[in-house]
Amino acid sequence: MSDGERRDTLLGSRPLHLPLRLPERENTMALEVDDPQRDADTLWRTYVEWLSEHVPPAAALLNPPASDAAIADLERLIGHELPESVKAGWRLHDGQTCENDLGAAFGFWWLPVAEVAEQWSNWEDMRRTQTEEFFENLDVAQRSYPPKAIQRQYTSPGWIPLLRWPFDGDYVGLDFDPGPAGKPGQVINFGRDQEEKFVIADEFATLVAWLVQEAREDRVSTGTADDENENENEDERDLFEHADGILVNALRDASGAEFD
Repeated sequence: MSDGERRDTLLGSRPLHLPLRLPERENTMALEVDDPQRDADTLWRTYVEWLSEHVPPAAALLNPPASDAAIADLERLIGHELPESVKAGWRLHDGQTCENDLGAAFGFWWLPVAEVAEQWSNWEDMRRTQTEEFFENLDVAQRSYPPKAIQRQYTSPGWIPLLRWPFDGDYVGLDFDPGPAGKPGQVINFGRDQEEKFVIADEFATLVAWLVQEAREDRVSTGTADDENENENEDERDLFEHADGILVNALRDASGAEFD
């Protein structure tokens, strides 16, 4: 990928946020999961088994297991030890192939270890080469829910991408650089079009448990849709997303995040 292509991906104009139905119930700062099960290996195996049965095209994209050496290399690169709930998933499958717009995590790509390293490095290159004024202009628009839980910054080396909206620079991942009211390792949304950042969960295991819960309760939308290519011919593509729409918006709804 050229520098120009990388910049287009990280700073492009394709919007991600769609209008949301905000929850009417009183909520806390993070997801509520009915099942208290938090064994990472069990959670991941349960989710993958469900995926294989109900969304075979997505399951077919899953990679073989990642090696512990590859995971350790990533941890050295980002400067943080990753939680077992993240590593357990990679030991089962090293994420997915990221070649089409079908994501194994309710429409978001489940990033393999090497892709996490590449995405993090792309943003690190931007942090290193852009001016302070460049980031000051972007930081002004950033917001946090709950207030002060997330740094009001456009980007941070402490934000580790794990799930990615296909072909775009928007992510769900870990926050090792939280605001004064946040918790290291909390799960947040961030990226190119994510000015309104919110805490999704206090730990990644909770997010995986939520994926399992929503899958079991059939709160999913699957099927096919027609895409028009440049020659105006229609091609079918597989669909997989949350019943409430794009994953990050469903998470915003479920977590009770609100912005004035």
